[in-house]
Amino acid sequence: MFISLLSSRYYLIVLLGVLWLPLSASSDSVVEVVDDLGKKIKLMQPAKRLVSLSPHLTELAYEAGAGEKLVATVEFANYPEEALKLKRVGSHNAIDTESLLAMEPDLVLAWLSGSGRQSIEYLESLGLNVYVSEPDTLLDISRTIRDIGMLAGTSATSEQTALAFEDRLALLKANYSGRELLKVFIQVWQQPLITVSGKQLISDVVELCGGKNVFGNENVLAPVITVESLLVRNPEVIIGTAVPARQKTWMETWLSFGDIQAVKSNNLYFIKPDLLNRHTSRILQGAEQMCAYFENAREKRALP
Repeated sequence: MFISLLSSRYYLIVLLGVLWLPLSASSDSVVEVVDDLGKKIKLMQPAKRLVSLSPHLTELAYEAGAGEKLVATVEFANYPEEALKLKRVGSHNAIDTESLLAMEPDLVLAWLSGSGRQSIEYLESLGLNVYVSEPDTLLDISRTIRDIGMLAGTSATSEQTALAFEDRLALLKANYSGRELLKVFIQVWQQPLITVSGKQLISDVVELCGGKNVFGNENVLAPVITVESLLVRNPEVIIGTAVPARQKTWMETWLSFGDIQAVKSNNLYFIKPDLLNRHTSRILQGAEQMCAYFENAREKRALP
């Protein structure tokens, strides 16, 4: 009887131990972050199958060390080269929901400005975990890298990437803070004429380099403007984000407005769109180019 009771107690202890171990491991592996909508994303374990619904989030996933967990993305997600091999589930603003669900993701990375709130809410209604990105400042990029690393269980890599980004950003700030202010116009499209407001991340790059966005007070992210309003603001520097095939046309249009100070001083520059329009670490490459262009403009201003 004693042996039987002892055996029963031993069996119970072993059984409780077996039950406790996975529960403990599950508790330890729970990951939780807050996305750019202020929404809490909680996973019982790091995500194993990610789908990205924007090119910039695809790139950030690779930067965070989670590239191997990406199973699908959208059109125009072409960087890094490995992203070209991923399956496509539509475009950033037109998601093929059936294809998305077929990928069985345990985490979806979405861009608010691209997908739209309604589409994101629909995906959530289907039971998908959706992390929403809408970076307003350059430091939001490193925060997003950390978030993706946390959600994917690749924090060791994401932390290194985020710190490297912040160190590089701090160096740019140290080099260009306090520089003489320049009035700047950013052109992102020709017809209609589209720029960015102070709410858009590119404007943060302008400020980093010692510039003032002449359309910074507009209420929308990418306002359509008139030539007349541009003439009134009279920028000292114009930065275009056209691809090489469009640069000649844009330049010819600018040169036709000889009264604008940027045209008079020949402060007309281009930066590759992906180095400014995509909210990834590569934006600092675009920032370095912009800062150099601004320095060139300041030197011309100082000439008699």
